[in-house]
Amino acid sequence: MKTVKYPVVFDTDCISSFSWVNRMDILFSVFDGELIIPAQVYEELSRMKSFKNSDFVFFNIEREIQKNKISVVTFNIDSGEASLYLAFIEGKITGKVMGKGEASAISIAQFREGTVASNNFSDIAAYCSRTGIFYTCTDEILYMSYVKGYISAEEAENVRTEMKKKRRKLSEGSFMDVIKKYS
Repeated sequence: MKTVKYPVVFDTDCISSFSWVNRMDILFSVFDGELIIPAQVYEELSRMKSFKNSDFVFFNIEREIQKNKISVVTFNIDSGEASLYLAFIEGKITGKVMGKGEASAISIAQFREGTVASNNFSDIAAYCSRTGIFYTCTDEILYMSYVKGYISAEEAENVRTEMKKKRRKLSEGSFMDVIKKYS
C-alpha cells in the first residue's frame, strides 16, 4: 500500500467528498496520524453553512474538528508556507493561478513534510512530483480503505456513485478500475 507521510493536508474538494456522502469514517479508517485542513479550506467550507441543502457538509467536518480528529491550521504571514502560498495563487510557480485550497494544502504539506490530499491533480501533481511531496486523492483513499478491509468493493462503488452525484472530481470508470490502477 502507498506510503503516507503525516500530516495529511486536505483541500476542499477532497475532504468534502467524504462529508457530502456522510462518510467521514472512511478517512479515519485509513489515516491514523494528524489530519489538517488549512484555514483557507475551512473558510471555503464555512460558506456552505448558509445553504440549507449543503450546510451539513460543513457541520460534518466541524464535528470532527471539535473531536480533535482534524486540525485547522493557519500559517504565519511571514513564513515560508505563506510565501509559497502567495506564489501559487499568483501563478508564479506553475504559470497558472491555483485555487486557495490547493495552494494552502501544498504549502503546508511541503513545509511540514506531509501528504497533500486533493482531487485536483492537474494543479498539484507536477509540482508535488518535482519536489517530492506525497499526494493522494479520494479514489486512492477509498482504495486504501478497501485494502484495509474497512469497506467492500461494492460499498466503495456505492460511495463513489454518491460522490459523483454531488459532482466530486473522481476518475472515470468503476471502483474495479480504481483497484486496477492502484494495485
